[in-house]
Amino acid sequence: MIVKNSYAKINLSLEVVGRLENGYHEIDTLMNRIDLYDVMIFEKIDDKKLVIESDNPDFPIGGDNLIHKAYEILRSYYKGDDGIKIRVEKNIPIAAGLAGGTSNAITAIKTLNEIWGLGFKNKDLIELSRPIGADSTFFYYDGLIRARGIGDKIEVLGEFHDLPIIIVNIGKPISSKVVYENIKNYSNKKVEKIASNIDDFNIYKENYFNSMEDVSFNIYDELKNIKSELLEMGASVALMSGSGPTIFGIFEDINLQESTYRKIKDKYKYVYKTRLI
Repeated sequence: MIVKNSYAKINLSLEVVGRLENGYHEIDTLMNRIDLYDVMIFEKIDDKKLVIESDNPDFPIGGDNLIHKAYEILRSYYKGDDGIKIRVEKNIPIAAGLAGGTSNAITAIKTLNEIWGLGFKNKDLIELSRPIGADSTFFYYDGLIRARGIGDKIEVLGEFHDLPIIIVNIGKPISSKVVYENIKNYSNKKVEKIASNIDDFNIYKENYFNSMEDVSFNIYDELKNIKSELLEMGASVALMSGSGPTIFGIFEDINLQESTYRKIKDKYKYVYKTRLI
């Protein structure tokens, strides 16, 4: 049995630059892991198949779960007759803009490579992981990452550990596909401005933004209120992550984070204290 942590991410800015001919959207985004994670427990079984279990009844365990795709990608390279049972103990909200599904799948690929002794290096796994999704590449890097193109062109900008963060999620899913389809306004060079002057988050805090907020705020109007609430309580930056509906606030110190957490922890379905890692 092997136990792994599967970490969430937040988008510290997300700019939708335009739509490509193949239907994908071109983005420019800043992403960082946070100390919020699912626990994944891997165990070999006799049957040559994949079994997924979870403590969350809303967690999909069928073929549409990206873990299945991860398993099938590596299964073709493994000649053994045993299978794998993966139990996912969920902490990351589902369909929340925190890339929990992608994180689970990449954790599965890395761990199956280890369990099955396949010997793939990270550069090999990055290529094998591409069918999982454009943001899969991010999970092979550490620190603050700038991702461009469809999310697969990666630049490591540095490390900003331990910034106090509060995550607020209303417990209602948002389809990123629906959000992308409804984006009307594109922009360019906004993330470039931040990325080229990234030494101090707070200096450029008024520039942090997410192109998807307008669409997601129209789907759930309470998201705009949560963002305003976090700013009023002292967050240096408050922003939606990905396509939402998760809103996060970055605080200058843990005392301000703690006081804010106490005020809102029972107000929304999911409220977490966390940090950049």
